[in-house]
Amino acid sequence: MVLFSQLLSLATDAALITTGLAGIRHLTGFSVHRATNFIKNDSVRKAAVIYLNSGEFIYDKSIDIIKSQVAKLDDNTKNPSSPTSYNTNQPPPPQLEQRYQQHQQEQQQKEKKIKIDD
Repeated sequence: MVLFSQLLSLATDAALITTGLAGIRHLTGFSVHRATNFIKNDSVRKAAVIYLNSGEFIYDKSIDIIKSQVAKLDDNTKNPSSPTSYNTNQPPPPQLEQRYQQHQQEQQQKEKKIKIDD
Protein backbone atom coordinates (compact mmCIF):
# COMPACT_ATOMS: atom_id res chain seq x y z
CA MET A 1 0.00 0.00 0.00
CA VAL A 2 2.85 2.37 0.78
CA LEU A 3 4.46 1.62 -2.58
CA PHE A 4 1.18 2.35 -4.37
CA SER A 5 0.77 5.71 -2.61
CA GLN A 6 4.36 6.66 -3.45
CA LEU A 7 3.84 5.74 -7.11
CA LEU A 8 0.60 7.70 -7.20
CA SER A 9 2.32 10.69 -5.65
CA LEU A 10 5.16 10.48 -8.14
CA ALA A 11 2.75 10.20 -11.08
CA THR A 12 0.76 13.18 -9.83
CA ASP A 13 3.91 15.27 -9.42
CA ALA A 14 5.07 14.30 -12.90
CA ALA A 15 1.67 15.24 -14.37
CA LEU A 16 1.75 18.61 -12.61
CA ILE A 17 5.24 19.33 -13.89
CA THR A 18 4.46 18.43 -17.48
CA THR A 19 1.18 20.37 -17.35
CA GLY A 20 3.11 23.37 -16.02
CA LEU A 21 5.56 23.07 -18.90
CA ALA A 22 2.64 22.94 -21.33
CA GLY A 23 1.18 26.07 -19.76
CA ILE A 24 4.50 27.84 -20.11
CA ARG A 25 4.65 26.81 -23.76
CA HIS A 26 1.14 28.09 -24.43
CA LEU A 27 1.68 31.39 -22.64
CA THR A 28 5.25 32.24 -23.68
CA GLY A 29 6.02 30.08 -26.69
CA PHE A 30 9.06 28.52 -24.99
CA SER A 31 9.01 24.80 -25.73
CA VAL A 32 10.93 21.97 -24.12
CA HIS A 33 10.06 19.69 -27.04
CA ARG A 34 13.22 20.85 -28.84
CA ALA A 35 15.32 19.35 -26.06
CA THR A 36 14.09 15.89 -27.00
CA ASN A 37 16.05 16.15 -30.26
CA PHE A 38 19.28 15.93 -28.25
CA ILE A 39 18.33 12.57 -26.72
CA LYS A 40 20.21 9.87 -28.59
CA ASN A 41 18.36 6.81 -27.29
CA ASP A 42 15.17 6.32 -29.33
CA SER A 43 13.12 4.72 -26.55
CA VAL A 44 14.04 7.45 -24.07
CA ARG A 45 13.25 10.13 -26.68
CA LYS A 46 9.84 8.55 -27.35
CA ALA A 47 9.14 8.38 -23.62
CA ALA A 48 10.08 12.05 -23.23
CA VAL A 49 7.82 13.05 -26.13
CA ILE A 50 4.93 11.01 -24.70
CA TYR A 51 5.54 12.62 -21.29
CA LEU A 52 5.48 16.14 -22.74
CA ASN A 53 2.47 15.41 -24.95
CA SER A 54 0.55 14.10 -21.95
CA GLY A 55 1.05 17.49 -20.31
CA GLU A 56 -0.26 19.18 -23.44
CA PHE A 57 -3.32 16.92 -23.34
CA ILE A 58 -4.00 17.62 -19.66
CA TYR A 59 -3.54 21.36 -20.18
CA ASP A 60 -5.83 21.47 -23.23
CA LYS A 61 -8.55 19.44 -21.51
CA SER A 62 -8.33 21.62 -18.40
CA ILE A 63 -8.75 24.76 -20.49
CA ASP A 64 -11.72 23.19 -22.31
CA ILE A 65 -13.39 22.34 -18.99
CA ILE A 66 -12.82 25.86 -17.65
CA LYS A 67 -14.19 27.43 -20.84
CA SER A 68 -17.29 25.24 -20.73
CA GLN A 69 -17.93 26.18 -17.09
CA VAL A 70 -17.55 29.87 -17.89
CA ALA A 71 -19.92 29.46 -20.82
CA LYS A 72 -22.47 27.83 -18.51
CA LEU A 73 -22.18 30.75 -16.10
CA ASP A 74 -22.65 33.19 -18.96
CA ASP A 75 -25.71 31.28 -20.15
CA ASN A 76 -27.20 31.41 -16.64
CA THR A 77 -26.80 35.17 -16.49
CA LYS A 78 -28.47 35.60 -19.89
CA ASN A 79 -31.37 33.22 -19.20
CA PRO A 80 -33.85 34.91 -16.83
CA SER A 81 -35.79 31.69 -16.27
CA SER A 82 -32.78 30.02 -14.67
CA PRO A 83 -33.03 29.94 -10.87
CA THR A 84 -29.33 30.77 -10.50
CA SER A 85 -29.36 33.67 -12.93
CA TYR A 86 -28.77 37.28 -12.06
CA ASN A 87 -31.42 39.33 -13.77
CA THR A 88 -30.03 42.82 -14.20
CA ASN A 89 -33.26 44.15 -15.73
CA GLN A 90 -35.11 44.16 -12.42
CA PRO A 91 -34.93 47.33 -10.34
CA PRO A 92 -32.95 47.17 -7.10
CA PRO A 93 -34.81 46.75 -3.80
CA PRO A 94 -36.21 50.00 -2.35
CA GLN A 95 -33.82 49.93 0.62
CA LEU A 96 -30.84 49.71 -1.69
CA GLU A 97 -32.16 52.53 -3.85
CA GLN A 98 -32.67 54.75 -0.78
CA ARG A 99 -29.18 54.01 0.48
CA TYR A 100 -27.74 54.79 -2.92
CA GLN A 101 -29.52 58.16 -3.01
CA GLN A 102 -28.27 58.98 0.50
CA HIS A 103 -24.74 58.10 -0.58
CA GLN A 104 -25.04 60.35 -3.63
CA GLN A 105 -26.25 63.25 -1.48
CA GLU A 106 -23.38 62.72 0.98
CA GLN A 107 -20.89 62.74 -1.88
CA GLN A 108 -22.36 65.97 -3.26
CA GLN A 109 -22.16 67.61 0.17
CA LYS A 110 -18.52 66.55 0.52
CA GLU A 111 -17.72 67.99 -2.90
CA LYS A 112 -19.40 71.28 -1.92
CA LYS A 113 -17.32 71.45 1.26
CA ILE A 114 -14.16 70.83 -0.69
CA LYS A 115 -15.02 73.59 -3.19
CA ILE A 116 -15.83 76.02 -0.34
CA ASP A 117 -12.58 75.22 1.48
CA ASP A 118 -10.50 75.80 -1.67
